[in-house]
Amino acid sequence: KNKIQENAYYLFNGTINYSYRVKGIQMSSVALFNRYFNKATDSGFILNKGATYYLSQIVFLKNIQMQADYTYNDQPQLNFYTLEAGMDCSIKKFFRIGSGLKYNKLPGGGIYWGGKLSMSLDIKYLGVLRVQYEKSYLPTIDQQLLPIESGRISWFKIF
Repeated sequence: KNKIQENAYYLFNGTINYSYRVKGIQMSSVALFNRYFNKATDSGFILNKGATYYLSQIVFLKNIQMQADYTYNDQPQLNFYTLEAGMDCSIKKFFRIGSGLKYNKLPGGGIYWGGKLSMSLDIKYLGVLRVQYEKSYLPTIDQQLLPIESGRISWFKIF
């Protein structure tokens, strides 16, 4: 009565990351490509037989980090793109806050807004406590985006 179930994920992933300075300002550019070679029955994963394209630009200033992202999902069941902009700011040497805004667009259809908030506290000798909240959207088999709200509390310690 034992049943064997296989979940298979076949993909090709390529990433290019380039860090540089422009007029003394540190920047980083990222381009990423994912190609999926699955059938929907292989894994139950919504994104299959398609591709995801991702571009990101990050600017590092003294106390501020700004990031802009573009993602395009090209799938047989659903095509959509996401624009995201965010910023992290060091208020004090030990305290950092961040926020971001997401814009998701379905072709000929809905617009979905999301965002995130974060806070980091660096406690001397103990590590970094990070709290984050995010509202985003995941694709569904019904060619819609499903709202997801998530929160995370993380503790980082480097030994």
